[in-house]
Amino acid sequence: MKGREWFSLQYFRVQQIQVLVSSFLAITSFAVVIALYMKWEDPNRLLILVLVVVVAVYSFAWIWDMFFKVWIARQVINVRRNPFSIWRMTPREQMQYKETIIPIMKSQRATVLMLNKFAKEMDLNPVASVNPDELGLSEEQIQKWERIAKDGKFAREDYPSELRDAVWDEEVTFHKNGKR
Repeated sequence: MKGREWFSLQYFRVQQIQVLVSSFLAITSFAVVIALYMKWEDPNRLLILVLVVVVAVYSFAWIWDMFFKVWIARQVINVRRNPFSIWRMTPREQMQYKETIIPIMKSQRATVLMLNKFAKEMDLNPVASVNPDELGLSEEQIQKWERIAKDGKFAREDYPSELRDAVWDEEVTFHKNGKR
């Protein structure tokens, strides 16, 4: 490992604990300043003060998270600005669909058709037979997902009719044109 790579690795390691270390140093500094101001000599009081400050910070963070929910709006913006979340598949998703999901859909369709044939041959209750099209395993659906996995892009007609206008017109047009 060269010097530059080693330095980058160390910097990455420090970044992983940066928030915890910064919080610990800030809380300890705050407690020490208060202890000096109050002229406390007992280290147990300092430890109790540190714990009180930690509980106060955690309580504030919990209230901020549970009642104000500021992080939700931030996540919505992240999803809306990410074209992969709306009209494109990531390369990883493409690979997963090609190698896993589509073959599973095909085998499920074949299994359902085989069970239906078996139910007819055995004169079983016709209610027991299931139409694979009702399960979303029609040939058209499988071909649609094969096309999407190959291209990596969703078309307007791939969305359910009740979502086409809301999702496609508002979000996809924004991402493709760069403006609303």
